[in-house]
Amino acid sequence: MTVRERLFGIRAAGVVFAAVIALAAAGCGDDDADTPEPTDPTAGGETQALDIELPPALESSGVIRIGTSFNFPPLNFKNDENEYDGAEPALMDELGAKLGLDIERVETNFAGLLPGLEASRFDIITSGMNDTDERREQVDFVNYLRSGTSVMVQAGNPEGIQGADDLCGATVGVAMGTTYVGDLEGFSDECVAEGREPIDVQTLQSGSEVVQALLTGRIHATFANHISNLYFVQESEGQLAVVGEPVNPVYLGIAVPKGDTVLAEAI
Repeated sequence: MTVRERLFGIRAAGVVFAAVIALAAAGCGDDDADTPEPTDPTAGGETQALDIELPPALESSGVIRIGTSFNFPPLNFKNDENEYDGAEPALMDELGAKLGLDIERVETNFAGLLPGLEASRFDIITSGMNDTDERREQVDFVNYLRSGTSVMVQAGNPEGIQGADDLCGATVGVAMGTTYVGDLEGFSDECVAEGREPIDVQTLQSGSEVVQALLTGRIHATFANHISNLYFVQESEGQLAVVGEPVNPVYLGIAVPKGDTVLAEAI
C-alpha cells in the first residue's frame, strides 16, 4: 500500500474542542433524533458525580493520577502563565468530577508514559496518545477522538514538499516515542524500494522542539498529528503551513492498565 492510498480526507479546518468535551462528558449514546443537543457540562453549577463502580484503590484514595507530557497543543500544554491548558486537561477535570475523584497530574516525557503506567506511577494516560495495536499489547484504551497525520513545512515551502509522498530525501523531525517515527521509517523503506533517497528521520525530545527545528531550518518538515499541526500553523503567524492531505486515520484515547475493565468502563 502506497502513502497515497493511505490518504485520509480530513476536510475541516479544525476541531471544535468544546463539543468534544461536552459530548464526552455527557456520555453520548446513539444518534436518536430525540437526543438533546449537548450543552456545556460545567454550566449551571458544580458537576454531580455519578454512582458508578470504581477500582478499590481509587475508591479508597479519592484521587486519580493522570500521566501526561503536556507538550501536545492544542490537546494539552502549558500556557503563557505556566498553567495546564488544552482540551485534555478540561476533559480530565470533568471526568474527575463525574467520577467523584480529585485529579493529580503527573508530568513525564512522552516516551516515559507507557513505562510509567506499567510501574503504577499514575492510573491513566491522557497525552494525545494514538490507539495502536502495538500499544494495546501493553494497555487498554478508551477512545475519544479520531484524527490523521499531516506534513508541516516552513511557509513558502522552500523544499517544494507537497505531502507525505514528497518526503523522500528530506530531513523530517518527529517527537521521540511517538508512532510517527515508525511511520516515517516505513515510508523511507518505500522510498528506497522505489529507487529514491531515504528519509532522514530526526527524533527530538518534544513536539515543541520539532517545531523550533522547523522554524530554524534544521529540518525540512515534520510529520505529526493533523490537529496539532493546524494549531502550530495558527500560532506561527504565517511562518508554517500544512501541505497535502492528512493520512493514517487513527483514534486517540485514554490509556488504562491492561485488563482493568472496571476503570475502563467507568471512564
